[in-house]
Amino acid sequence: MVQNGRLILVSPFQQPRKQVRSAHIWKTMTTITLWALWKCRCNRRYGAIHHCLSDVLREIWENLVAVVRGQYDNMHGSPETVNKRKKKLLHLWKKLPLFSESTQGPQWNYQLPWTLS
Repeated sequence: MVQNGRLILVSPFQQPRKQVRSAHIWKTMTTITLWALWKCRCNRRYGAIHHCLSDVLREIWENLVAVVRGQYDNMHGSPETVNKRKKKLLHLWKKLPLFSESTQGPQWNYQLPWTLS
């Protein structure tokens, strides 16, 4: 979808008011996925290393968790502002099982939430 001359990536299942938040998620996921696929392609082409689908998906998942955790851990500003931003970030990503909430903060889940057969 193009809005004000800018491309906004949205899921076809989302409502218009959620487009801005979903654009950040889609952009991050697309970038991580394309980077993982490019690295696998280069390994296959130049290093004769073949990756199976589960390895590629595991790498994508681990990179996604690492990016969100990095955003969470590296926020700066006043304590009130940082807490608001952290809550907003966790709310943005809550639909994916990247973390589970606890009293000490999020517990990051680096394991794939599904198994491949």
